[in-house]
Amino acid sequence: MTTSPELLDFALRGDQQAFADLVEPHRKELIVHCYRMLGSLFEAEDAVQEAFLRAWQKLKTYEARASFRAWLYKIATNLCLDLLKKERRRGLPVDVYPASNPDDPFAPPSDEFPWLEPFPDAWLEGLPPTPETRFQQTESITLAFIAAIQALTPQQRASLILKDVLEWTTREISELLEVSETAANSLLFRARKTMEQRYGNVGGEHISPSPDAPQVQHLLERYVRAWETSNVDELVGLLRDDAILAMPPSPSWVRGAQAIRQALALNLIHADMSDEWRLVPVRANGGPAYAFYHHENDRQFVPFGIHLLTITAGQISNITHFFSPQLVARFTA
Repeated sequence: MTTSPELLDFALRGDQQAFADLVEPHRKELIVHCYRMLGSLFEAEDAVQEAFLRAWQKLKTYEARASFRAWLYKIATNLCLDLLKKERRRGLPVDVYPASNPDDPFAPPSDEFPWLEPFPDAWLEGLPPTPETRFQQTESITLAFIAAIQALTPQQRASLILKDVLEWTTREISELLEVSETAANSLLFRARKTMEQRYGNVGGEHISPSPDAPQVQHLLERYVRAWETSNVDELVGLLRDDAILAMPPSPSWVRGAQAIRQALALNLIHADMSDEWRLVPVRANGGPAYAFYHHENDRQFVPFGIHLLTITAGQISNITHFFSPQLVARFTA
């Protein structure tokens, strides 16, 4: 993605429309980058908007020694690093709390810990081609990957994303982080060691198979039918024995198909209330997902949250349900 010298010249003279035309083509990829750094869709959107404001304010300092795109990445990355100095790392309930008793009601939403948020795959469309990097674009957006990099320090996180996802050189990373190339290599080495421990080997094992595959499509159809007909037995039959169900921002989570059966029957699926839920398929974090709608008393379905699935060896191994009506609009717009 090249920058028009004419647009840049107009922007340098104070033409705000020319500046908007310069930065808007980079918005999507910068939101993805900030999401990897911050683990929050909403914060990523805000960070990119703030990065564009800073870029406008600092435009006269752009000297074209690096590409305009790289200059925007530097501003956005430094903004994320500033934010990460002030905030605790995000996570999922399974990373923070012990498993819940499935006979207890789900705990109410908690703001004691900042939770990860899902990311719509539709926002990956139209991005620049992914280079042959250590982590491919889809893998580097999975919840497993985003959760794992939360264990890295902010600078380690930046170095890993820039090198192993975006294929920046060590020199470029050292200049962005304002450290020596030796220090940049050290940051990357420690980041990779931590990722090996928390994430495992690379190669796509954290990516769910395509929902278009006939076997997966059949599994997902049965899953939707089970929810919409309030059939807990049907749903549990689709799970691995060691499957996990988590419900951020509630800290509650349970492990095991039978524990999930108990938790769902107690909290969400009522056998005498068929047609209580409506599921609309979306894609999130590289895997199948659903926008969930709940049937309210006036017989209207209202947004309830975003529901992510991980499929392993033909069975559902992880269900993460984000209770957030506000998220639904981001996935269905």
